[in-house]
Amino acid sequence: SGGKIYWDRYGYLDELGRYDTIYTRYPNSGSSGRDEDTLTDGRDVTERNVANLLSDLRGDYQTGDEWSGRYSSDVLGTGRGSQGFVYFLSDEVFGDLDVWEHSRPADAKVGDVIYLSKFDEYAMVVDQDKDGLTYAGVDSDDEIFWNAYISFNNLSSKDTVYTRYP
Repeated sequence: SGGKIYWDRYGYLDELGRYDTIYTRYPNSGSSGRDEDTLTDGRDVTERNVANLLSDLRGDYQTGDEWSGRYSSDVLGTGRGSQGFVYFLSDEVFGDLDVWEHSRPADAKVGDVIYLSKFDEYAMVVDQDKDGLTYAGVDSDDEIFWNAYISFNNLSSKDTVYTRYP
């Protein structure tokens, strides 16, 4: 205050409001016991590790299996059909990591959720190449698919990418 440094001030935690911020350099552990910046299996958040977890999930939720339910994510919200399925996949991989959104589909990474405005559906990016994205979701018959492909030429800035990479 007034250019002076005070080392003996104190405050009560219950007086902090939503606009107050606490900065720390100590690594936190969530209720899961894992570091905040790791995947659900405790590994680092890398595209390779995300792809490995998605591969495991692909074995549990196979193409043609039915997904018609609703899913509520503490991070992404609630969704039905394709939206619910990809929210579920995202939580299974990223746990409670925060989400950020952007409108640059060409920057999407494996594990990102993408809203495809052209089809009015949500998808999970499972692979990418220089020309486009392979994605998973649920079709209009409530069946899971893992191998749909869309070229970057068919994506637009109306498509929203939700990423949970730190």
